[in-house]
Amino acid sequence: MEILLSQGELLDLGDNLKGLTIVCRSGCCWLTQTGDPRDFILRRQAQLEIQSRGQVVVMATSSCRLQLTPAKSSQFYSALLATLKASGERHLLPAPRLESGTGSCPVPAATTVGKNR
Repeated sequence: MEILLSQGELLDLGDNLKGLTIVCRSGCCWLTQTGDPRDFILRRQAQLEIQSRGQVVVMATSSCRLQLTPAKSSQFYSALLATLKASGERHLLPAPRLESGTGSCPVPAATTVGKNR
């Protein structure tokens, strides 16, 4: 599934997403998760696999397109899709293909922001 966020837009993906892989297909976003002291910056083609079950929030630091790939079960996918639809179907994109292009990310170069505890 792919979603599109406008610059500055926040999206709460919910919790219990362990195993979900998020790939930034274009643009740039900031991601944080409850219980994880780190924050993550995803730029074009960067990806992150969610390692725990805390609530995940994404903010687009520039307009971005994200691909979400669940771990295994279709129940997981159905719950995630329901969460996204509840936040507004305009985020959902019909096709996973992208045209090549360049995007800029107005944040520092670090992938992980913050300290591991």
